[in-house]
Amino acid sequence: MTCVFKAPIESKLINALKRHLSINVILELTGLDLDKIFTNCWLEIPTEYEPNVGWLMVWDPKKFPINKEHIDLVQIVLKYAWSYSISSSNERLRTFLNNELTMFDAGMKLHLIHQQQIKASKKGRSWKALDNWISRQLRKKKWLQQELWDALPESYEGKAIYRDGDEVCCTKKSRNPIKFRAFCDHIRKMKKKKYTDNDVTCG
Repeated sequence: MTCVFKAPIESKLINALKRHLSINVILELTGLDLDKIFTNCWLEIPTEYEPNVGWLMVWDPKKFPINKEHIDLVQIVLKYAWSYSISSSNERLRTFLNNELTMFDAGMKLHLIHQQQIKASKKGRSWKALDNWISRQLRKKKWLQQELWDALPESYEGKAIYRDGDEVCCTKKSRNPIKFRAFCDHIRKMKKKKYTDNDVTCG
């Protein structure tokens, strides 16, 4: 047996959900809003808790198209709405759903931490002194990547960046050394930012 849950479009419920981290991430990922979800989607919920009986989301894909990869996320939004708006006497059903949403929240937090680490890593790869040196060299002539590598200053020259064996280093020790592959990444970044594909010959 199942019952139908259609989330009420009430400011109290919508405001409560919008304060929830996971809901905000879902809305950003899907590009949908709560009003449209609540208007076009509803849940068929088992009246009794059964381990192998899931919650079914129902909607008209012609009127309200949802990307396949977003269907489970929209269903999660409706489950949150149910947990916020329904006082169910079925404690087993509520406990099961609360456990599911708790696990989802934990996974979402890990996802956000991972995204922050990726952003921090990308930001950390910025190296102004090295990029400025590459830019100056590219203005002079066309280079092979290996030629640019060989043209890097030596440590005794007292420059902000220098090559030490198979690594590019920073005199201020504020950056970790990088190897040839990462050096080539900087070349590609500067080429994309300021130059045409003909400024560096790949080799």
